[in-house]
Amino acid sequence: MEMNTILLIAIMLVILVVLIALFVRFFQQYKKRVISRSRLLINWFLVYMVALLAIVFTVLINNVVI
Repeated sequence: MEMNTILLIAIMLVILVVLIALFVRFFQQYKKRVISRSRLLINWFLVYMVALLAIVFTVLINNVVI
């Protein structure tokens, strides 16, 4: 049970780091070419990131509670 929780936290941290790295790269690319659509893309990316984190946190909480 404890190993599962530790594993989930590790996976969550890895996902977080990967998403932050992707977001930074994404942002740097769109900083160079300023497009009106870039804001929409960044907003969509943030929504996607929050959704993923919410799913991971839900799984984590369910594992801890049950």
